[in-house]
Amino acid sequence: MAQNLPALRKVKRVAASEKSGSFMGSDFTYSDIEGVDVNDYDYQFIKQSEVVNGYDTWVIERTPKTKLKKQVIQETGYLKSQIWIRKDIFMVVKAKHWVKKGKKLKFFNASEIENIDGIWTAKQMQMATTKKGRKEHATVLQFQTIEYNHALQDDLFSVQNMERGIII
Repeated sequence: MAQNLPALRKVKRVAASEKSGSFMGSDFTYSDIEGVDVNDYDYQFIKQSEVVNGYDTWVIERTPKTKLKKQVIQETGYLKSQIWIRKDIFMVVKAKHWVKKGKKLKFFNASEIENIDGIWTAKQMQMATTKKGRKEHATVLQFQTIEYNHALQDDLFSVQNMERGIII
């Protein structure tokens, strides 16, 4: 994965071992953006039903499988997570992550959820980082225009174009 830093005219390659690092200086990690392998975790129902923003959800705790624990924690930065999954669209709309370093908790919320080209999509996502119950900071990602299955030419992802920060 490459991180585009057009304002600095730099492109930084992100190694798999750095996925737990901050995504472009935000409260999100690269693994938050890229997603995780669901097969790396054990799951347990915490609640069969909890309403979030007017929708029924399951509350599920996920912990890394014992044999993968060290690797998964290194990749994600999280010891365990609780996730709220909307029952009607099977989408994570809320999460609580126990952070490996600094005894911090991170809280995720997805909102402005729309069906775009048959794909349920959160147009706004927020991640807040807390320590000892106090919010340290938060990041909101807001998406204006979303298109799926849009053909892109390979040269769009050249180092030169990424450094320039071309907007399509």
